[in-house]
Amino acid sequence: MAPLSNRLPGTRFVEFDSGKCQACWSCVDACPKHVIGKVSVLWHKHAVLRKGEACVGCFKCVAACRAGALQQRILAP
Repeated sequence: MAPLSNRLPGTRFVEFDSGKCQACWSCVDACPKHVIGKVSVLWHKHAVLRKGEACVGCFKCVAACRAGALQQRILAP
């Protein structure tokens, strides 16, 4: 099995698992660069990374996510 950093989408600094997202939107509110948006269509609700290139690695979204959907990406040396 590949390490999480190679399997999950995300930014250079953060990986995102939409399957764990509980659509609480805490990460959306926490992100100062507006990288994270919402998908909210009837029963299909979760956060989505919209502007990954704008992520500066402050990890405020990671701290805000109680579901563990956002994690710090482990960068290869």
